[in-house]
Amino acid sequence: MDDLSPADTTATYATINMTGIGALTNEFDRSELFGLIAPATGANNVVITAAASQGSIAGGGESVNEADQTTGWGTAATNSAPTDTASTVTVTSATNELVVDNVAGGDQTTQTATVGAGQTERWDSSGVDLNGFAIGSTKAGAASVVMSWTLNNAAGWASVGVSIKEAAAGGGGAGGPVGYRNLLGVGMFVAANPVMRRRMMLAGLAGVVLRRLLRG
Repeated sequence: MDDLSPADTTATYATINMTGIGALTNEFDRSELFGLIAPATGANNVVITAAASQGSIAGGGESVNEADQTTGWGTAATNSAPTDTASTVTVTSATNELVVDNVAGGDQTTQTATVGAGQTERWDSSGVDLNGFAIGSTKAGAASVVMSWTLNNAAGWASVGVSIKEAAAGGGGAGGPVGYRNLLGVGMFVAANPVMRRRMMLAGLAGVVLRRLLRG
């Protein structure tokens, strides 16, 4: 019951199935990333369906402009630790790409995390509601990008990161750097920008399985 398989969680955006990009379970904590190329415009919901064995979940959404419409993203990287005061995951990327990470962990209502240098925090659902932390961020791409967070207390964590590929030049859109739109914060509701081209919808899901529930 502690370890959840990828089949245990699904995500949809505007009722369309999202693709699982990467996932990792670390004993009681699970982190997942989902993606959808060329999503519907307008205000739509991200709906997460999770196994009943998950004690609590939180997530965030991100719309990305000028993203590749064929491959979309690279190979996900994962990392975890049974207890540490920092989380890290190293993602293979490239200039003009965008790296996204999602981290789940902790077991205290006072647990907080500070985003690493050069990263932009995109969602943070730490503390009382989760009895841990659920966090996500982005960072400009390079050959190899380290995504990191500093924790106020040593804790177990699971981290997933991936690089979003930029759109090729031509074909009706600029081939410049991946752009960021609509930071959506914590939760499952997504307000997409209706004027974006070559869009991609990303959802980060952090499932924090409550230790006290599992241990009885």
